[in-house]
Amino acid sequence: MMTRAAMILVLASLLAGCNLAGDITPPPALATAQAAAPVPATSEAAPAAGPTSSSPATQAPADVPAPVGIDTARGGVIWTEKCAPCHGETGQSDGVMTANLPSPPPQLGSAEVARTARPADWHAVVTNGRIERLMPAFASLSDAERWDVVAYALSLSSPAADVQAGEALYAENGCAQCHGDGQSGGGGGPSFQIPGLVRQRSLDDLAQAIRAGSPPAMPSYGETLTDDQVWALANYVRTLAWGSGIAEPPSTPAALQSGSIGGLVINGTAGASLPQGLEVILTGFDGELEVYRQTASVAGDGSYAFSDIPAVAGRIYGATVSHTGVLYFSEGAHLAGDGAPLDLPITIHDTTTDASALSIERLHILFDFTLPERVQVLELWVLSNRSDRTIVAAPGGAAVEAALPEGATDLGFEQGSIGDRFMLTERGFGDTQPVIPGTATSQFIFSYVMPYDGRLDFRRPTDYAVEAVVLLLPAAGVTAEGSGLQDLGVEQMGGQSVHSYASGAISAGGALELELSGKPTAESAGAPSSGLTNAAI
Repeated sequence: MMTRAAMILVLASLLAGCNLAGDITPPPALATAQAAAPVPATSEAAPAAGPTSSSPATQAPADVPAPVGIDTARGGVIWTEKCAPCHGETGQSDGVMTANLPSPPPQLGSAEVARTARPADWHAVVTNGRIERLMPAFASLSDAERWDVVAYALSLSSPAADVQAGEALYAENGCAQCHGDGQSGGGGGPSFQIPGLVRQRSLDDLAQAIRAGSPPAMPSYGETLTDDQVWALANYVRTLAWGSGIAEPPSTPAALQSGSIGGLVINGTAGASLPQGLEVILTGFDGELEVYRQTASVAGDGSYAFSDIPAVAGRIYGATVSHTGVLYFSEGAHLAGDGAPLDLPITIHDTTTDASALSIERLHILFDFTLPERVQVLELWVLSNRSDRTIVAAPGGAAVEAALPEGATDLGFEQGSIGDRFMLTERGFGDTQPVIPGTATSQFIFSYVMPYDGRLDFRRPTDYAVEAVVLLLPAAGVTAEGSGLQDLGVEQMGGQSVHSYASGAISAGGALELELSGKPTAESAGAPSSGLTNAAI
């Protein structure tokens, strides 16, 4: 059975594939978020699978300083303050703010996730952030503090009992004879604190090195240790790499830098002038949390300016203008502390109730056969407005109208409901949210149920031109046939196996017509996945 959350996640993965995922549920006052700076390439050499005393990986590169001892207790304090709200106290993606994110963060406390992660990669993410996923950069933390929180995050999937068992195995198997205490090396074996030896290796890498060994210097333990013992030993070896917890020297906090933000507001509607009396609201976000707000008037030439704005590492600033009841956004961007002003232009538009320029950029339809003798249909509409005016609802009406297939019942929405964003119409429902000019500027997800006895003649009418259609069915047992339908085969989306089809463009006033037949096999029906229960858009 594919849960509703799983269905949403499949559609979210489709959006990500066509670079539209960032358009869904941005921070409240930002339309888009500037991606974080690229992760810098590391100068540490990746070690060979089995370390030996002569391996080049055992020699620290001259430009990489010896690592300072890591304090996981301090990392735990940082985690609770800065990470737990989104990742959860135990890293299970169940924090108090998780539901507000465009997609749930990875379950860092899961062994399946943590075992494949390289500590250096997680350190880079903490340093640079993942702004496209609303994770800020934590450049305000010292380098040692970032390593502390990375070590703590990795420890969430390594129970203390496993580490203790690994310590016993380290002694029982004579590891100390070559590696000593793991920090200073021993009888020909490398120190685990050599830069690159462990911090550039995932736990999977360490486990493989233990299983395979590197004869003759290091024997293999794949035949003598169980999998649980190998993981326990790998976990213990990683703790040796963290060092003795030597505190770093106290640093003097840098003075808070500031800068200026400004831009030009223009009217993108041909022949339209810029109205007087406009105001720009500047907002700053640390992650999902709004931490700064200021208002300024727009000058007669359309310019606006803010001065003495805090230049905080990782913070995103964005500007908004309200015109004729519609909110228009700038892009989101970081304010550098180098004195250079940040330019955030904003384009507004006059409005129209004429929806003839509206098109459905992509129409995704997912069919779920979990319900007996019924099929649940989930649709994702990605909308484009080809005009230079924002399409709005007429008084008492909707900006976008969606007709439902004949026989559809149990209408539901992923965001909003009838009476707020949506309204019922004679042929289906309407969306009252404005659609600003541009490609893929609006989207919504809705579902309904239709009777199904092993065969269904499905007809989806549309008042708007459709550029492309993607159909998603169970991996096996159900087939779709229709004019111009292309079978794309079975693929993985959002952790689910689905059989996908594609259809070409549909003219305004036309319809998608196809025939569904068959029933999903038990294997393709699957089972609910607890890992998807928190998935949301």
